[in-house]
Amino acid sequence: MKYANVLLIPFLVSLLLAPLAGNEAADPSEPVAREEQVRLAEDSVTRYAVVVGDEETSTAAERFAAEELAFFLQKITGATFPIVKEDEYEGPGIYVGQTQRAAGIGVDFGELGEEEWVLRTTKDDLILTGGRPRGTLYAVYEFLETQAGCRWVTPNIEVIPVNRDLAIPTLDTRGQPGFAWRETTLYPRHDDPKRFSKEDYARFLVRNRYNGGSFWLNEPRFGFAVRFGRPGSHRPGGCSATSTLSCQLPQGHRKISLSPGKDLGQEVRIPPARAALHGDPLLAWMLLK
Repeated sequence: MKYANVLLIPFLVSLLLAPLAGNEAADPSEPVAREEQVRLAEDSVTRYAVVVGDEETSTAAERFAAEELAFFLQKITGATFPIVKEDEYEGPGIYVGQTQRAAGIGVDFGELGEEEWVLRTTKDDLILTGGRPRGTLYAVYEFLETQAGCRWVTPNIEVIPVNRDLAIPTLDTRGQPGFAWRETTLYPRHDDPKRFSKEDYARFLVRNRYNGGSFWLNEPRFGFAVRFGRPGSHRPGGCSATSTLSCQLPQGHRKISLSPGKDLGQEVRIPPARAALHGDPLLAWMLLK
């Protein structure tokens, strides 16, 4: 019996230590092995290019996304990442947009929503793609945020970490913004328009993945703006400019011009209280519904 105990003790110890050894090997906090990383730059030198489709196969938003990526990667690493067309390039690349390379690794563009992004690595390449019109833009900014630590705090304050040896782990992620409509009003165009430019504010919005604000974002390179509801916050939207509606208010007979459609030359009488509260074309448009 004494000898049995002697043999049993090492066996029990090995059983206790085995889970600890397994946990250590699977610890997610451990750095990814060098051979499992995609090294985009080493000592401010890169062998990568930013690869995008030509004007027939890519969108303005995808080409703008490629420009943004190359611009910030240079600020991060100090290396120059040339932007090249897919059909003219061979070598390791960062493929931006709905490229043949992305389709070749199984990305089904038809399944992606308008703002959905995909980040995926292969042995040598990085794929940043998404749905249209804004998915690829958001793929680039998602990558810069999560893998490079970039932040755009205000239109004139940004955090761009310096990393001359930029390496990323294996990626295979897919996501989209949590809200369908995202808008904020920080641009003081009414009181102090010289603090920063409209262009700077538009870039701030798109980099933070806002999609509302047609005054700033309703351009092809930004993937256009999303207008939430109809007619909008201040004026009728989507109305044809074919006729004018004259609204005579009971007090002061204030005239409001509106173009809601054809042959609507009629008079609308608005109660004084409501007219005083609103007093703009939006109310007249609503009363016609």
